[in-house]
Amino acid sequence: MTEITQNKAETMICPNCGCNNVSEARFCRSCGSPLAVVGDTAFPPPAVSLAAAAYAGFRIRLAAWVIDVVIVIFSTSVTRMLWYNVALGGGGPDPTFVMFAGSVAITLLVPALYFVLLTGLKGQTLGKMAAGITVVNQEGLVLGLRRAALRETVGKFVSAIGLLLGFLWVGWDSEKQGWHDKMTGAHVVTVKS
Repeated sequence: MTEITQNKAETMICPNCGCNNVSEARFCRSCGSPLAVVGDTAFPPPAVSLAAAAYAGFRIRLAAWVIDVVIVIFSTSVTRMLWYNVALGGGGPDPTFVMFAGSVAITLLVPALYFVLLTGLKGQTLGKMAAGITVVNQEGLVLGLRRAALRETVGKFVSAIGLLLGFLWVGWDSEKQGWHDKMTGAHVVTVKS
């Protein structure tokens, strides 16, 4: 009897679809609707059904991606300029090789760190914040670093294969998931501000 009471306390029922969710979830794992936080009103139950509107569609995700790309290009360019100043100023190996090797490392690391860290720790990149969308797992929680790393590297590589079909999949999937989302159990949902 005690276990049943504990299990009920550890779950939260979605007011929209009736699905059981873990108590820490911010969004329903079934329909993506925001859930009330126990003892807090940060995520009140929705006044209207959000089952169809909760998942972020292709266009809003594309807009967030464009913002992110601008930020990443700017950050990468600034980091490269700083690296070039260091490489040209120091005595040592051939500065052309040092500049090239550093440039390749920066080009790979800056975007990877930006997307993996922000998605894994916050659920949102700066572009997603501006667009009002977030990436969550099946329970409505942020993905965590491991899943975010898989989603943002291998998952997006797989989505890019075949004329970007994995990204375009968002446009006709019932849960608005791309292949990279499906691989990691991720959902991109809208958040109310």
